[in-house]
This record gives sequence, C-alpha cells and structure tokens, in this order.
Amino acid sequence: MALYKNTRVTERLTAQFRADTFNLFNHPNFAQPNRVVSTASGNSFGQITATRAPIGDSGSARQIQLALKLIF
Repeated sequence: MALYKNTRVTERLTAQFRADTFNLFNHPNFAQPNRVVSTASGNSFGQITATRAPIGDSGSARQIQLALKLIF
C-alpha cells in the first residue's frame, strides 16, 4: 500500500512525500516444508517449522518506508 502527497513548491518544482508499506496486515509468510526424509526419531518431513528467513526481505514482517522526492 502506498500513500503520497504532491505539493507544488514553484511553477516548475514539485515535492512529493510518500509512505509505502509492505505486508501491511502482518500476515505470516511461511518457509518451504522440510524435504529431507530421515530414519531418526525426530523426522520432520513435510512440516513447516519457520517463517521466511531473510530479515530484510519484502516478504518478512511489516515494513514502512518514507520518502521525499523533488520533481523538476
């Protein structure tokens, strides 16, 4: 989701303030299920045991980005 506001500074210069959000409702994005079959008693084949690993990835937790852009 993105919100922005354009403000005309001069006849040829416009300032734009933007607020962008990723994963706004903070839904979990699950990782792939385990694909290793083992004969040990702790077999977890097919189980999803984690959410997405990369912390800075756009598919992880809620993120908000603010920006100020000058358009001329």
